[in-house]
Amino acid sequence: MDRRSLCLLGLALAGAAQAAGTGVLQVCIDETPHTPWRLAAPDGRLSGKGLEFEFLELLATRGWDLQWRLRPWKRCMVEAQSGQVDLVMGASHTAERAQVLRYPMTGDQPDAARAVRSDQYQLVVRASQAARWDGERLLLEGPQRMAVQLGFSSVKLAQALGFEPEERARTTQGVLEHLLRGQVPVALLLHTELQQFWRDEPGLAARLRLLDPPLAPRPYFLAASWQLSARDPALLNKLWADVATVRESAAYRALLERSRVETPEAQ
Repeated sequence: MDRRSLCLLGLALAGAAQAAGTGVLQVCIDETPHTPWRLAAPDGRLSGKGLEFEFLELLATRGWDLQWRLRPWKRCMVEAQSGQVDLVMGASHTAERAQVLRYPMTGDQPDAARAVRSDQYQLVVRASQAARWDGERLLLEGPQRMAVQLGFSSVKLAQALGFEPEERARTTQGVLEHLLRGQVPVALLLHTELQQFWRDEPGLAARLRLLDPPLAPRPYFLAASWQLSARDPALLNKLWADVATVRESAAYRALLERSRVETPEAQ
């Protein structure tokens, strides 16, 4: 697309946003790469590409003026709490986060139908590690410690399984490296990214073992600051309705298929 076309597209989207009365909404995105949602450039930093960014672009075609900024996850929480950002991309629901973020709800439960996506955690052990997992209880020898990613809700899940969570690294690759070195007996990581690793690095299957079944699917939201919710709740509900529309759109489904993503449905 040439420069003139980009300018015309920008003017068209700005006009649509003005007509919808949305104004500019600031979106905080975790700066940690997370395939296929946030892709890394060769230097390891986010490239501005991936399904999260493409999802926001599809929302923009529906009249939303969304400006994203990259921050460490905990900084996103701080800026949402202070009202410096309006929205946080890809946030699962926890009681702790609900003190800072506003989620689309059905009664007293987050509404998975208005989530951006769903995913599920999966346990990973070394191929030589004796372990039994029936979907509810994990039995293994050695220290009852479980590696998780820094700042992820998997901390609470590890505790619920009776393990001491260790926030070993920010990325899936970093956690897997700790596991391979024998520094922890088991890790808890997101299924979709693990599937990408297994496709891209076939040798991992000889060194590591995924324990089936994965944990129950969890929805991930475009969550809002409480300031935005108080300022314009009708606007926020319209945004979440458009999130649901984009998620079910043919355009977004084509992007998922291109990325070879099969997301489980959260209840």
